[in-house]
Amino acid sequence: MKMKLYAAELVFFVLFVSVSSGAQLIAREPTVFARSVYAGGNLSSNVFYVWNYGTGTLNYALSTDAGWLTVDPASGSSTGEHDRVQINYQTAALAVGSYTGQVIITSADATNSPQMVRVTLKVLQPLPPPYLMIYPTSLASSTPSGTNAPSQAFYMRNGSTGTLDYAISTDAAWLTVDPTSGTCTSRMTRIQVNFASEGLEAGSYTGLISIVAAAATNSPQTVRVLLKVYSAKTLAAAPALTAADVPRITRFEMLDQQLARIEWTSTSNQTYTLLKAYNLSAGFQVVASGLAATPPLNVYYDYDAGDALYYRVAVEQK
Repeated sequence: MKMKLYAAELVFFVLFVSVSSGAQLIAREPTVFARSVYAGGNLSSNVFYVWNYGTGTLNYALSTDAGWLTVDPASGSSTGEHDRVQINYQTAALAVGSYTGQVIITSADATNSPQMVRVTLKVLQPLPPPYLMIYPTSLASSTPSGTNAPSQAFYMRNGSTGTLDYAISTDAAWLTVDPTSGTCTSRMTRIQVNFASEGLEAGSYTGLISIVAAAATNSPQTVRVLLKVYSAKTLAAAPALTAADVPRITRFEMLDQQLARIEWTSTSNQTYTLLKAYNLSAGFQVVASGLAATPPLNVYYDYDAGDALYYRVAVEQK
């Protein structure tokens, strides 16, 4: 027995015939197919080969014992050459469950007729329809008056399979995104958020980012943005840090291979820089800065965490 793997489907090759002089013998390869499909879908075709393993000419016919299986061609002949036979699947109407079927090869000429090619099929629960997943759903930033706040980002993906066409808009002149439209799949798509805050007076501003994907069942989705612009005088009068002001990471977890969630204690009127390190000897690198406090806890999603093992949070000097 020899086994080969074809495009995530299990295929066994078994060839067992007994040869007698002057006889036609049916040979076929492979002899087993194992397939799976989501409910409502049709499968791509498979191919196997039939040939005469004996002498002379083998005339044969092919049929199936399952309504969801057909073969093409339905008959043929071989003097030893390998004839290609295609198996076609009509699975869209099948209910969730397990199925078996056979392709039957018969020949009045062959001493080992009939021979079978076995097909097993699993119909899986259907996939959910396309829907938008957004991380995070809120952003906060702060900056001194007369400057633009550092850019931030959020991430989006299709929570199902396939692609989603999307368009993004904002409701504030000081808030822009890049890109403003595109296509996303089940992989994370990064959307950069830019702040044109240089001309804003000191104060608090709110904005809303709207993401529309017509094919998504939960469209539109939004990201809320808070921006604080503070004056230099206010900063100069800020009190010195106390022990209670020093941030402490209270939770760190990897949500998948690239996405990490970091949570730390925070106090009002503080701004933080988040850093990470892959090993302590290599030192820390900045992940994000200008992160405004959202007391009593700040939460940040690092969508490019990779193999990071260490995170730390620093209070930015005012």
